[in-house]
Amino acid sequence: MLRKPRKNFRRSGDPVAAPAPTPVAAPAPTPASAPTPAPASQPEPEPVPGPSGLQSSKNIVAAARKPVSDYAACSGNVTDIYEFQKLLVNGSFGTIYMAKHGWMKVAIKSGPRPASHSYLVVPDHPEPLYREVAMMVKLCRSPVCPYVIQMYEWFDGGDTLSMVMEYPHPCMSLKEFIDIENGLTANITRLILRQLVNAVLHCISRGVFHNDINLRNILVNIDLIPKIKLMDFSSARLVDKDGYDSRTYDGDFHFQPPEAMRDGKYYPVPTNVWFLGIILATMLTGHLPFRLVKDIFIRPLRRLGSITGNGYDETLILVQFKASSLRISVDPDSDDKITQTISRVHT
Repeated sequence: MLRKPRKNFRRSGDPVAAPAPTPVAAPAPTPASAPTPAPASQPEPEPVPGPSGLQSSKNIVAAARKPVSDYAACSGNVTDIYEFQKLLVNGSFGTIYMAKHGWMKVAIKSGPRPASHSYLVVPDHPEPLYREVAMMVKLCRSPVCPYVIQMYEWFDGGDTLSMVMEYPHPCMSLKEFIDIENGLTANITRLILRQLVNAVLHCISRGVFHNDINLRNILVNIDLIPKIKLMDFSSARLVDKDGYDSRTYDGDFHFQPPEAMRDGKYYPVPTNVWFLGIILATMLTGHLPFRLVKDIFIRPLRRLGSITGNGYDETLILVQFKASSLRISVDPDSDDKITQTISRVHT
């Protein structure tokens, strides 16, 4: 029987930064011995339905039947389990393929083993773990967020790593969606921003700072009511209230917060609010508010949202960009509760 994507994760402690593990040769196989019966007081758990309705593979364990961490890689070869069908992305990190397992479609991200700074020491795992995998495990523990992409399982191929991810379809990036519409209506903007705020809140609550929220890392499901998925946690960091050295910022430079350029340091929550503001402005106008770094400092205030072309005469949203911070406020006469939602992100 083929293995199937898993969903349910057990909680464990937070990971800490660590160097990459040193590859070691696999031990020679030993003769099989009769398995020891499991104690009657600790029966093997039954499979639990995963996100696709398929059974979880969590309880498929080694012959010794030792309990495994939810960080553990799946055994076997990913190409033997999944049928690779279509190349979606081919970049410096590796590839993303659309693949199938039975009737279920997934996205499989594969690439060479990352550099040493991309690893963390995690509890219940015998060696340092790839940072993106560790972050995805933290985010995918129950309860999950419907606006954050899900990882079902991952495979360690020695020289390569593969992550089996949720495959939303039909969908496109938020950048493509905005370009097609030449800017979004106020109602669609509210809807997408609310979903994105919920995704950010979920990440922060799990101790994960995305670090690269931009228009290409947000998928939009093309439906009557758009639904987003925040994806690509390859630049993610553990939340650190003491901030991060600006030299470690590897996100889109159009979205880099001003304090990173001015102070040499940036912080997770204010940076998230900055990301949200840039995306909000772009959704309403159809273009980025700042083309050059200097624009962030010489154009500190922009008034947006006179949506006359879409049937709105009132100024709906005021976005105030400043060199040190960003504030977002909504028309107080509006019955929309987005102001309070964004306040939760900023505080």
